[in-house]
Amino acid sequence: MIPVGDQDTSGRTGIPYVNIAIIAINILVFLYQLTSPDFTNGYSTVPAEITHGVDIVGPQTLHLPDGTAVQIDEAPGPNPLWLTLLTSMFMHGGWLHIGGNMLFLFIFGDNIERAFGSIKYLIFYLVCGIIASLVARHLESTDDLFDNRSSPRTEAMVAAAVQWADRIIRKIDGLYATK
Repeated sequence: MIPVGDQDTSGRTGIPYVNIAIIAINILVFLYQLTSPDFTNGYSTVPAEITHGVDIVGPQTLHLPDGTAVQIDEAPGPNPLWLTLLTSMFMHGGWLHIGGNMLFLFIFGDNIERAFGSIKYLIFYLVCGIIASLVARHLESTDDLFDNRSSPRTEAMVAAAVQWADRIIRKIDGLYATK
């Protein structure tokens, strides 16, 4: 599904400054990633670094699902390493990845910001990203060398938008019981 727009029926007006800022930060980080592989290789969440508490630096072999292997030159990351749980939320693996995520964020993020308020929306956005990374750590091998959690964060945002939209629809249809 590729969304082309939505109808904001909340009745709230105003510019969604936080949503616009998040989109701008994502785009700026992606453009920086294109110019600096060391940034990507140092500030992406590396599951093995998080679980072992050690910054992995230098050439590392990554075994792919098809049985092949590639070598990645891991760069130094931030101190403390858990900050990569935040920095990786703004990283994307290619033009389609960032394009799709930013399209969904542009269409649905403003609705969520209007529903939650700017500060709660920012907290929600960051918490979704951190939880996505932590859940992935629990479900995946602790020795993985690559992680990119922007898509699960976007999926959580879309889920919130759908839930919020569902409540509005119920209210309009008279099916939503208010006390």
